[in-house]
Amino acid sequence: MSDKGQEKVSKKERQFGPETAFRDAAARALTERLDALMAHEAGTRTGTDPEELHDMRVASRRLRAAVEAFSVCYQGKEFARVAKQTKELTDALGGVRDSDVLLARMEAYAATVPPDERPAIAGFIGRIEADRETRRATMLRALDDLAATHYAKRFRAVAAHPTN
Repeated sequence: MSDKGQEKVSKKERQFGPETAFRDAAARALTERLDALMAHEAGTRTGTDPEELHDMRVASRRLRAAVEAFSVCYQGKEFARVAKQTKELTDALGGVRDSDVLLARMEAYAATVPPDERPAIAGFIGRIEADRETRRATMLRALDDLAATHYAKRFRAVAAHPTN
């Protein structure tokens, strides 16, 4: 879902200072946060590296915080729509990541319990795994929705034009 043809921006150009108008800072910060999010989309979608999911979740939480912080600079239905999609994605990513963390902890715990307790823990782990798969399907639908609705392109267009 990457947008091709984007110019590389130097670190100096990204810096904010007292001369940076708040609305310009908003546009740049939102775009940078969006770029950080989208950098992990492919890896999260394939699901082979749990760190990709973790990094995308962190990026989505940061983007969501930036959307909330800079919402005073934006009005209109399109901003509300990308803000809502950002929240939905953050929630979907969080569900899968939380399941991953719980699974890792339960698997570590299972290795420490007496053998007669392992079947019960294995059953609990099985339920967590099933829940994770359901959550992963929800996450993949959210990622598909982003692609189908051209989320990144629309987000960039909205971010580039603060209304306040």
